[in-house]
Amino acid sequence: MINQEYKIREELEIIAKKNFNYVSLIAIPLWYVYILFDYFFANDYWILFLPTRIIGSILAATLYLLVKKNKLNIYASKDIFSVYLLICMIYYNAFINLNSL
Repeated sequence: MINQEYKIREELEIIAKKNFNYVSLIAIPLWYVYILFDYFFANDYWILFLPTRIIGSILAATLYLLVKKNKLNIYASKDIFSVYLLICMIYYNAFINLNSL
């Protein structure tokens, strides 16, 4: 029973790592596409969003490399990136709401 649970967890870990690789390789250049989107459609705020977009791409690449080299757990890297996205949303909302007053 314990051996079967270990095999299931091991298979789930392999699937999670494969999916993490695909998502990471898509997310890294997608941050730069967001910069173009901001430039054309949010022209007043694109300079404000630029640092967070560049940091997001660098963070995604760094986490991808750390997970690939087995120096960081997949789930820990997802948590780190989720916290970064939360900080970005607070940053965006703070500046957009301050400018609208």
